Amino acid sequence: MKNQKGLILIYPGFQNEAKLYQYNRMIEEFNKLGMAIEKLKVDEIITMVEKGNSNLHIEQYDFCIQLVKDKYINALLEKSNIRSFNTYTAIENCDDKMMAYTLLAGNHIKMPTTICGNRNTGVEKIEDTTLNDKFKNYIEEKLGYPLIAKKSDSKGGRDIYKIENRIELNEICEKLKGSQYLFQKYVSENIGKDIRVPVVGGKVIGAFLRENANDFRSNISTGGKAVPYSITEEHKRIAEKVAQILKLDYCSVDFFLTDNKEPLLCEVNADPALRSMEKILNQNVAEIFAKYVIDEIKNK
Repeated sequence: MKNQKGLILIYPGFQNEAKLYQYNRMIEEFNKLGMAIEKLKVDEIITMVEKGNSNLHIEQYDFCIQLVKDKYINALLEKSNIRSFNTYTAIENCDDKMMAYTLLAGNHIKMPTTICGNRNTGVEKIEDTTLNDKFKNYIEEKLGYPLIAKKSDSKGGRDIYKIENRIELNEICEKLKGSQYLFQKYVSENIGKDIRVPVVGGKVIGAFLRENANDFRSNISTGGKAVPYSITEEHKRIAEKVAQILKLDYCSVDFFLTDNKEPLLCEVNADPALRSMEKILNQNVAEIFAKYVIDEIKNK
């Protein structure tokens, strides 16, 4: 087998501590396993089509770890036969929460009732439109109060709203009308708590309970705390099934903490924070991921 080399693709500019930790730890573990890998910023890549052919100038790489979401670079990576972890399509489907729920539907995975809230497609002047009363009435009847509204691409607990009444529903509809967003039934069990289940290479590697005593959102970024947690075999089975359906090499699957202990899907994250996972689980997650990638590359 020829010498192989990997690429970690990152955004230009400021990198916060979590991102620095993530790609430095990955580089460290790949190097320990004898695999050369280096980081490259997206603005260091020339993306072009020339004389009818794609031109990316990174043919020396055999695989790419995706820490960005650039559809043009990713399309040309595929054309260059460079395997991505995760693929752009998998990341895009996962980052769009409504799309993720839609793709997972029909696979015996329990999820809260969710209604797409983007009703302005094709309207030139969004500021002149409002959701009609008939649709708002339907949301109230179907979901009841309180209910949740969130942007379809919300991350880290941002752009998530708990709505208590029609006045607040009107306000949030007005606020989000220029975005893709959704409405979801509020899960009142164990408010501020959920279970995060990391999956690498199709296998669950552990789980932890996130809890926020001061907010309905459990995210660590909103003040939540996390501790290791023992999950059921059914949680493991569903988490691995979710990763398989969404074709994710590396992800976390979040479940609501239900009283009956049955798995109820909250959402899926295509790029969970490596630093917090390694710290909370006391595991070398970067090594587990690197070994999986190398095995995949060797067997392709």
